[in-house]
Order: sequence, then structure tokens, then C-alpha cells
Amino acid sequence: MNCSIVGYARTSLASEKIENQTHKLLEAGIPSDLIFTDVGISGAVPPHQRPGFQKMIEAIQTAGITHIYTFELSRISRDLTDTLNVLRDFDNMNVCLRSLSPTESWLQCDPSIRSLITSVMSWCAMRERENLVERTKLGLENAKRQGKTLGRPWVDIDMKKVARLHDEKGIKYTEIAKKMGIKYSTLMKRLNDM
Repeated sequence: MNCSIVGYARTSLASEKIENQTHKLLEAGIPSDLIFTDVGISGAVPPHQRPGFQKMIEAIQTAGITHIYTFELSRISRDLTDTLNVLRDFDNMNVCLRSLSPTESWLQCDPSIRSLITSVMSWCAMRERENLVERTKLGLENAKRQGKTLGRPWVDIDMKKVARLHDEKGIKYTEIAKKMGIKYSTLMKRLNDM
């Protein structure tokens, strides 16, 4: 690698398009082979547990990388402690994090100001995640009150057939589940509920 910059992009859902972020990173001059991505991984997952993030750290350690560009700080993490730890790690590696978000231009300024604002912004991202979780819970409660079925659809299992196959023919539950086209865990849960 001849380049001293890398890019990082992340989406929380596999259905989200990462291309919006990678396009901005390409526009910033980052070669496509130096853009590391994690698709469908929540910002609540610690950065060092994400495969794309780990590969980026390996590249930083072996290739003399000096700058990391990201679409916005929330792509790194939505957890205050994780964000601060990652920024400290980057500082220890003499790597500067740059956000492409116009509202996060403070990442380019004086390190002490950057540290202060990073703390505030990380806290805001963490609060937004907490709010999202709370809104999801409220939405689920509301759906339940309205009588909507939540979760996976109910699977009809002929428990008499299961008992016959297991007790009379000695077939294991794993095989019965396969034969009936259901998950083993579903069958076992149903048996335990009896």
C-alpha cells in the first residue's frame, strides 16, 4: 500500500446501502481497496469485534496509515466509552480520524477541543441509541395492544406424530425435526411447553 489514508464505513442493517458512505469516501480520495466496511453490524457492537474494523486496524499497524476517514463518527461507534477508547487508540497509533460529515468538522481542529466535542458527540450518539431502543419497545407494546402478532409465525407441529416417531420408532428429535421441516429448537421448545 502506497497510500497513508484509509476509509471506514458501517451499516447497522444488511438491507442498508453501504454505497452511500463508500461513495463519499471515494470522493475524498480514498482508494477502494483501502475502504474497510462492516455491513449489517450495529454500532452497539464494539468496534474491535467487527471484522472490517479489525482489518483496518491491521492495515494501520502494517502500512504506515496516518489518517482514517469515515462518513460520520457514529459509524465508528454509538457507545461513548467505545468511541473514546477508539479515539485514544488512534491517538496512541498517531492516526488522525476525520469525519466527512459537515457537522463534524470539529474533528479537524485542536486536539483538546476535539476531545471535548468528541465526548459530547459520543454521548449524543449513545443517547440516540437508547432512544431508538425505547421507541422500538414502545412500538412493540403498541402493536401487542392492537392485537398484532409479533415474532415468527406459529408453526403447527403434529405432536402425536412426533411422539410416535420418537417413542415407537426410536428416532432422535433432531431427525424428526429435519423430517418435519422445522427447527430442532422449535420442536424442543414445543416439547418443553407440554
